[in-house]
Amino acid sequence: MKFKKFLLILLFFSLNIFLTFSQNTTNDVRPICNSIKAEQVDVNKVKLTWSTSETFSARKIVVMRAEKPIINQGMLISANILQELSTDTKEYEDNIQDSGTYYYAVVARTQAGTLYNILIPSVNATVTPVVLSKDFTKQIYKDMQEQKKTEPEPDSISTMTVLPEEKIYSEGQMRELPLPYLDLIDDLYKKPSITNPEVIQAGKELSMEYQNSKKKVLLPYIFEEDLISNPEGDGYYLFKILKTHFITEDYQTSVHELKKFLSIYREPDITRRAAFYLGEAQYYCRRYRQAIAMFLFVEDDLPVLARKWIDSSLDFYKLDK
Repeated sequence: MKFKKFLLILLFFSLNIFLTFSQNTTNDVRPICNSIKAEQVDVNKVKLTWSTSETFSARKIVVMRAEKPIINQGMLISANILQELSTDTKEYEDNIQDSGTYYYAVVARTQAGTLYNILIPSVNATVTPVVLSKDFTKQIYKDMQEQKKTEPEPDSISTMTVLPEEKIYSEGQMRELPLPYLDLIDDLYKKPSITNPEVIQAGKELSMEYQNSKKKVLLPYIFEEDLISNPEGDGYYLFKILKTHFITEDYQTSVHELKKFLSIYREPDITRRAAFYLGEAQYYCRRYRQAIAMFLFVEDDLPVLARKWIDSSLDFYKLDK
C-alpha cells in the first residue's frame, strides 16, 4: 500500500516537472539578437548588422556603443544608447564625428520596458573594435600617390621614365608635330578653348550630312553585380546611388554623387563600374566630352562596351558655338 502511494506521488511530481518544462520551452523565448557585425564603410560611418530568430519577441531593439567591450551589465548601463528600432530592423548606420575605438551591442527592450541584459560576445556584442581615424582618407590618398610614384601605369610608355636624347634638326628641316595627349583627369573640368568662327562654320558645312542623320540614344546599361543590393561595403553605396538617382533618371545628381563616391579609394572592380556609370550620366546630361573621357578610362577593361558608348558619344558631340 505504501509502495503504491509512493508511486502515485512520484508520478505526480514527474508530470508536474514535465508540464513546467514544456511550458518554459514553448513560451519562455529569450529575445537575443545574434550574428552581430560592425564595419567601417566610409570615413566617419560604421554599418552595424544583426539577425533575429523567427520567435523573437520584444518591444524594441536597442543599439548601443561604447569605447570598451560591452561584456557585462555594468558596461551595458554605461554604454551610449544610439537608437531604439523596431524589431524587424536588421541594420543601423552610425555616423561618428570623432576618431577613436568603438564597440557595439544590440539588446532587446522587453514588453515590460526593461533591457534584456544577456550579453554574449560575438553574438549580440562585438569583440573586435572599429577604429576610426581622422586621417583615414588622407592616408589612402597618400598611399595611392606613393604607389603611382613607384609603379608605372599599365599602359604607360617606357619614355616616361627614360628621357630621350635631344634631337638636333638641320637647318631648314621642319620639327615633327607633337602627338595630341588627353589627360583623363584634368580634361573633365577644363572648359573648351575658343575656336575661330570661320573654322566652326567650315566644320558644320563639311559635316552637315553627318549631323542631320538621326542618331539613336543608347539605353542605360547596368552591370549584373549592381542589379541586386549588396548587403555591405562599397557595393551597397554604389547600389544606393543607382537606385536613388540613376534609375530615376536624375542624371545631374548622379554625376555629383558618383564623383563624390569616386573621390575615396574603392576596390578596382567597383571603381571601374562607378566610372562607367559616371560616363553614362554625363552622356545623358549631354556632356559628351566628359563622357568620352570616362569611357576611355575603362576601355582597356571593357573594350566592346566602352567602344559602343564612345562611338555614340562622338555621334552626338557637336562643336561649341
